Amino acid sequence: MASNSARQVFRVFVGNLSWTIGHHELRHFASSFGPVQHATVVFDKTTGLSKGYGFVSFSTREAFNAATMSGAGSHVLEGNHINIQSAATD
Repeated sequence: MASNSARQVFRVFVGNLSWTIGHHELRHFASSFGPVQHATVVFDKTTGLSKGYGFVSFSTREAFNAATMSGAGSHVLEGNHINIQSAATD
């Protein structure tokens, strides 16, 4: 039987993103906390514009903790104070 930790996802919600931020920029920013499995910005399907939020999945709990344990409002990306919080649905 595989352990639960082998399948555990360390996912965060990232809010208040500038419209100029895409998947690549979000991944690059998030990688400063540790290894990133996946980073995606949510775009409006009709307009093609960013909805201003996205999600990042980290490979390790340490990276997840580094991203979420920092003080609220302490993250700045392209001039915006962004919100990073756990996206866990447990």
